[in-house]
Order: sequence, then structure tokens, then C-alpha cells
Amino acid sequence: MEYLIAGAIVGVFIVIVFIGIKLTNKKMDQALNEVGEDVKDYLINTPYKNVENIANAVYAPAYVHTVTPKGNGGAALYLLFYNRYFPNSLEQFNPADINISKAEYSEHPVKAGDKVYILLNQDKGAKVAWDVK
Repeated sequence: MEYLIAGAIVGVFIVIVFIGIKLTNKKMDQALNEVGEDVKDYLINTPYKNVENIANAVYAPAYVHTVTPKGNGGAALYLLFYNRYFPNSLEQFNPADINISKAEYSEHPVKAGDKVYILLNQDKGAKVAWDVK
């Protein structure tokens, strides 16, 4: 009986993970359909920039697809970038959800359609690199 309950719990968890993955892929596919070929070409053909003093890190070009203002004055950014950096990963478009603070948003008022660079580091999540041009 215990095995049946444990199996049911694991099964529910697996279903929840697959639903989350499917929704993420659907959102990214929709975003890619909305951007033009010029944006896709920019993301594919713009080279990464090396980061000094941080091992296994690069600056990658990204496209701001959506900016959602948050109640605290900050914003949630949905970015698209072309991943050719992380090992064991196919070269493909990937999304990045990044939250920025109120101070960052007031200093850098990004909007949908802007092009920015993000810091990709194997050990940490992506961050917007405001000073990279």
C-alpha cells in the first residue's frame, strides 16, 4: 500500500513538471513567432563577449520581448537569447525571465523591443549587463 501512495505522489510530481515544461515551450514558441527574422538573425550572428575575472561566463545578446511592471516599482523581463554557450546544450533560442529592481528600472527604463546583453554564468542565473554595449 505504501508503494502505491509513493508511486501516486511521484506520478503527480512528474505530470506537474511536464505541464510546466510544455507551458514554457509554448510561451517561447509564441514569442519567437512574434519577432521578426531580423531579430533572430541578430541574436544568432552577434558574437558573445568575454567576461574578465569571472570563469565560465560570457555576455550574450538578448532581445526584450516583454516588460511587466511589478507592484514594488521594479519589472519582470522576458528575454530571448540564442544559446551556444552552455555545454551539453543544443544551439537554440532560449528564454530568460529576469526580475529587476525599482532602482535598475528607473535607471534603465527598458521596453519591449530593446536589445540588451545578459551575463550567462554556469554557476548562477542570467542577469542583465547594463554596461555592455
